[in-house]
Amino acid sequence: MPYVPTYPSPAPQKKKVWPWVLAAIGAVLVLMLTLIIGIAVGEVQSSPAQTSEEPAGAAASAASGNDSSAAAEPENPTPTLDFRDVEVVELTDRGTLAIKPGASALNSSPEHGELASMLVHSIEVDPVCTGPYVQVPKNGHFVVMDVSVKVASHKTLNAAGISYPSVSMRQGGFRAVDNDGKVTPGNDIIGNGYGCLPEGTELPRDINAGEKASGKIIFDVPSAEGVIVLPELLESPAGMNGWEWAYPAQ
Repeated sequence: MPYVPTYPSPAPQKKKVWPWVLAAIGAVLVLMLTLIIGIAVGEVQSSPAQTSEEPAGAAASAASGNDSSAAAEPENPTPTLDFRDVEVVELTDRGTLAIKPGASALNSSPEHGELASMLVHSIEVDPVCTGPYVQVPKNGHFVVMDVSVKVASHKTLNAAGISYPSVSMRQGGFRAVDNDGKVTPGNDIIGNGYGCLPEGTELPRDINAGEKASGKIIFDVPSAEGVIVLPELLESPAGMNGWEWAYPAQ
């Protein structure tokens, strides 16, 4: 039998990946990369616009030294009814400052603030007496003032140069003036008022440094209309002759 040579079978050839598949995958990768870059660039571009521009109010605050307390204060604060403001208020013909219930007579200084105050809550003419020793008014009418008094500390008064650190609320320190200008001095307006009010309701006669008190003061006056004048509070106010309250209250 003749010899027939044998040869090894050739190895199977690998299948080729189609070029269009590779192209599709590349396109997807490029698209994703483009989106990622676009988002990052957008964030970078928007960030400076939000942080680089300072609000106008903040810039103004920085220019003024960041003084927030100054910005909170009103442009035209209401002036206080105090003897320091005599030049900007109108005084009565008696040289007194006329104030109404709800306002305070004040004694104060720029350096030490409020030294003493007397707040009149209400004024009543011819009240119904409920005290233990009721008598008819000696001069004709009773006038009752419901008040609160407050005095600064002894340290503050001493620093302000107040020699007598006590406020006197005795009737003798007041006077009454009727609509015709007739004066009833303090010694006369005490009258018979002491028995009209219930015990424990009258204001203490003297309020000392660091104290505050509330109560009623009663005056015995000849007229149902007029004013009650307080010439001083701790001391006489500079530039005027005290404070006055009209009765009946207006």
